[in-house]
Amino acid sequence: MNYDEFKDHFNILSDSRQERKITYNFFEVMFQVVTAMLCGMKTWDEIEAFGEENLEWFRKFSPYLSGIPSQDTTARIVGLVDPDEFSLCFTRWCNDIQYEKSLETNHIAIDGKSLKGTYDHSKKKCLTHMVNAYSVDTGLVLGQLKTSSKSNEITTIPELLKLIRVKGRVISVDAMGCQRAIAELIVARKGDYLMSVKDNQPSLHKVFTKHFSLEQLSRYASDSFEQEEIGQRGRKILRSYIVVPFTDKLGDFASKWKGLKSLCIATTYQQKNGEPSGGLGVRYFISSKDMKAEEFGKLCRGHWGVESMHWWLDAVMNEDDSRITYKHASENLSRIRQMCMNFIKLVEMKGTLKRRQLKCALNTEFRERVLFGT
Repeated sequence: MNYDEFKDHFNILSDSRQERKITYNFFEVMFQVVTAMLCGMKTWDEIEAFGEENLEWFRKFSPYLSGIPSQDTTARIVGLVDPDEFSLCFTRWCNDIQYEKSLETNHIAIDGKSLKGTYDHSKKKCLTHMVNAYSVDTGLVLGQLKTSSKSNEITTIPELLKLIRVKGRVISVDAMGCQRAIAELIVARKGDYLMSVKDNQPSLHKVFTKHFSLEQLSRYASDSFEQEEIGQRGRKILRSYIVVPFTDKLGDFASKWKGLKSLCIATTYQQKNGEPSGGLGVRYFISSKDMKAEEFGKLCRGHWGVESMHWWLDAVMNEDDSRITYKHASENLSRIRQMCMNFIKLVEMKGTLKRRQLKCALNTEFRERVLFGT
């Protein structure tokens, strides 16, 4: 892929500026912002400074006749980008990348993340909350949509599912997304769901607490799978996974939950070094997939890979420290951070993601390799 092909991925983005007032080329500005953030720049001031210091490099790909815009101009241009168009471009780019590199995704974890830097004290909530579709197999983000609050993930998840390919994949969601309409949509699109069950679904939750309490789990030992880990400082973790085929004896849920086949239980026992006893946790799930306990364990653990993405965005990209709230800028910058993470993960190189990001800033040949896959 070259610069022109990269540009083609985002050709549906519309420039809403008045034509007679345009000084800077729209895509030149967007390319500068993406590249600067890929190289570790986090603020408008840093993005402007990066552009000025690398102007000759940018002119390898486009004239940049008016030079580099000021930080205020850059903020206005990014803030005016239609986030729905950008979301579509992002998803299309991710799909094309997966196809070009023959990357296979079998498990997609859907989870939300609030941008803490956008917290509004008067409204007592974060102004930007993003719902992400994360490929557990490749570590890439496949799609992303904004919702006004965490509670509205219920309405956002179906829209996100319409943007990505569901067929032949397992879609895992937390308890917030455990909704009959979402389960029906996943099955209708020929996928399978794995949904966490908590007391927001009281009837389902009651089935688990009644028939699969800790005292009763021992009778399902033949259908279980266990993993033992010894962590740092002698911490011991024992994970146990149980899958029970759903039958009508447990209740009339098959008609309400499309394709329901399995009731799944995950228990975790943790004991810290030197402590006489540990703590035990139990989680419940439903699934449309007929599977063994070992496969359930892999899916259950895999879902939390999305937290590594959250950690990278916060620890490396400092997403939660960003106070940018101008128009659509916070949402668009969140999507650009996801793009940068995908770029960096796709390149083959030893070392941490942070080191790859630093190398992008210092080595232009490596930067081009990351951006264009050359």
